[in-house]
Amino acid sequence: MTDGLVNTSGLPALPDEIYLEIVSHLPSMPIPTLNRCSLEDESHRDRHQTLLALTQTCRHLRRVFLRHLWQRIEVYDCMQTSKGHLAMTYPRLLPGRPPVNLAHKGHAVELIRQLETVIMREPSFSLYVSILNVSVLEYSAKTVLEELARCIALLPNLHTVQLSFTLNFDSYQFLDELFGKYNYPQVRNACLSDTASQFLLACPNVCSVNAFMSENWDGSIGDIFLPPSLEILCTIPFQQDAISNIVKQLPNLCEVTLDPTLLLLGFDQLKPLSTLQHLHTIRLALNVHPPRRYFMRLPGHRILYKPGRDITETAQWVEWAKNILARTPPQDSKRVILVDKHGQEETYQVC
Repeated sequence: MTDGLVNTSGLPALPDEIYLEIVSHLPSMPIPTLNRCSLEDESHRDRHQTLLALTQTCRHLRRVFLRHLWQRIEVYDCMQTSKGHLAMTYPRLLPGRPPVNLAHKGHAVELIRQLETVIMREPSFSLYVSILNVSVLEYSAKTVLEELARCIALLPNLHTVQLSFTLNFDSYQFLDELFGKYNYPQVRNACLSDTASQFLLACPNVCSVNAFMSENWDGSIGDIFLPPSLEILCTIPFQQDAISNIVKQLPNLCEVTLDPTLLLLGFDQLKPLSTLQHLHTIRLALNVHPPRRYFMRLPGHRILYKPGRDITETAQWVEWAKNILARTPPQDSKRVILVDKHGQEETYQVC
């Protein structure tokens, strides 16, 4: 045995680049989450627990990895927690309202634990949080949502929020009142389930809005708060005059997604998009499924709704989108992105 100094304070310090390399090998759930493959991918489920373990290894690693641990507040299906994996709740195939399920208690407990850590126990950690990715289920939903809404206002660097709500009560008025009394000017990007769309009431500066799991929202565009600051809109609730309403409400729109429910309205209904002065990208999303109310409003479309059933129809939609972009003011790069039913993308440049 040598008489040299013995390291009793922990692991030796390494360059920051090495630590960043370690973090890069801990995959995270992609946000926005737009398909089941991303939701069911097991590679990201242990990220939180792995980073937590690294912060508990020694004082030096705690300092390095804390900001990565609390960069995200996440609670989602099958995520690994200190008490085991959370339950799988998606897809929710049963019709009607879901029953209260005690197996879903874990989602609520884990969310409250994380919020308490960054807001009450270690308030300095709140500065690290930039991404919120949360599923709220029916267990103690009102209490959990009230605490979540309160805490979001205390996260000054939060810029991206993904919310999925599965609730066993008529939530519209409750959520309308809940988020209507808050203001989250820091939030720039939102990916929301249909039941969470009222979150936008509190986001006056949001720039990008997506639909969780590419599931189109019910309701009408007039029922949803979309601030004039919005630049990227990746979901448009179906209604006959949806496009004309979009043009009136969102003068700064740069990118818009059209699903088959809108494309089947015909070119004349879509043409007003050409008046948007900043529009440079149209995404044709053939992988988006229509909401139930779509067929309730247009029963005949249950038979007609076979979008992209032949190459000719899809090619026609691409040409419509090109035509619209050709009429907008000159931009550095105009493009049409076709997303097939499997989520594969093909890009067409517009001169």
